Amino acid sequence: MRQKAFTRQCASCRCHKNKEEMIRFVIKDNNVVIDENHTLSGRGIYLCLDEDCIANAKKKNLVNKGLKVSGSLDIYDEALKRVKDEH
Repeated sequence: MRQKAFTRQCASCRCHKNKEEMIRFVIKDNNVVIDENHTLSGRGIYLCLDEDCIANAKKKNLVNKGLKVSGSLDIYDEALKRVKDEH
């Protein structure tokens, strides 16, 4: 029997993808960080590895709202840089 794929929903475009195809944000030491290996514990929020999704999330501050924290928008710039480096 085939194992079920682990899908997650993008907070920006609301599409469903495998979690390996997305970038995950979590709270660590009261800061929002990118969970590169998808292994950190706690509440997480996912975005597509797409510049438009990240830009829309930054515009609406979706990561901070989804994680219920306040913080800077620098995490979006770091995510955009990682997406551009991969492509």
